[in-house]
Amino acid sequence: MFVQSAAIIVQSILTGSALVDRCRRASTPAMARGDDIERLPGEARAGATFDFYHPTERHDIMTNPLFRVAALLLLPSALAAAHAQSAPVAAPAATKPAPQLIAVSAPNAQALIARVAAAHSDVFLLGLHANVPGTTSNAIIACSDAPRIGKPSSAGDLALIGKTKIVVAKLPAKNVYEVAMPISDAQGRSFGMIVDQMKIAAIKDEVDALQRALALRAEVERGIQSEAWLFDRN
Repeated sequence: MFVQSAAIIVQSILTGSALVDRCRRASTPAMARGDDIERLPGEARAGATFDFYHPTERHDIMTNPLFRVAALLLLPSALAAAHAQSAPVAAPAATKPAPQLIAVSAPNAQALIARVAAAHSDVFLLGLHANVPGTTSNAIIACSDAPRIGKPSSAGDLALIGKTKIVVAKLPAKNVYEVAMPISDAQGRSFGMIVDQMKIAAIKDEVDALQRALALRAEVERGIQSEAWLFDRN
């Protein structure tokens, strides 16, 4: 049983690498920025920070002899991890208190996000993150789930801003695919990031999720005159 668990662990690494490469090839026509695709396994995206894969370093990893050696060297650790998972599980830690919301007023941003989300039946949640004027905080300034507005951005969210990384994750516990990516205004000026959660039942796989999210991001960006416009009351 331990050997089987270890084999699954190693196979998941190989499968993840191949899928990332497939995402990259399939989405290339839709990406004009040279975005670097990252795929996170399981529930990793749900954490406060990201554990990034680096597909550019893992390209053709299945044919790399160094990886094969590394996999063999890591097998004992994988076995130990599998054994540890079969041991009695300690009681879960106390639930962390919900983060205090930041006061945000971004009427144009909220109207845009609500309109775009309503036009796509596959969207479960759409959230826009940006710096909040008059503060040093970055938070959700607009969201199809309004109670989330004002929630501070996580370290993982902040890690995407101004970068060329896109994170794709399948989250079975939430029944969604999630794509997190940087975003710019209509003039191409980067200012924040956007999270697009899509219903699993409406999506074929990570590649489909990525392509839909890229198209949705482009739609949102076309509606953003500037970062300041997002908060404009006029």
